[in-house]
Amino acid sequence: MEIDILEENDREIKIALINQDHTIANLMKSIFLEDERIEIASYNIDHPTLSDPILHIKAKENTDLHQTINEILEKTIEEFKDLEKQFAETK
Repeated sequence: MEIDILEENDREIKIALINQDHTIANLMKSIFLEDERIEIASYNIDHPTLSDPILHIKAKENTDLHQTINEILEKTIEEFKDLEKQFAETK
């Protein structure tokens, strides 16, 4: 997946999810909201067929934004690998 960092500071980041739609944007928003270190996770799509989703993530104070994002994504990848393994075992 290609991304473009649009805005960033110590606690917030806005990321364009290139050539994606509500499906991945909503999933990512939900995953980030599950983590207690995240204060805000939302996304916006200006035009459903012409615009890329913009994911907005804001970490709570005294939280390393990049480390938190990486840890959340790594955990999510592991969960999907586990799901894939479980599904493969059902054959």
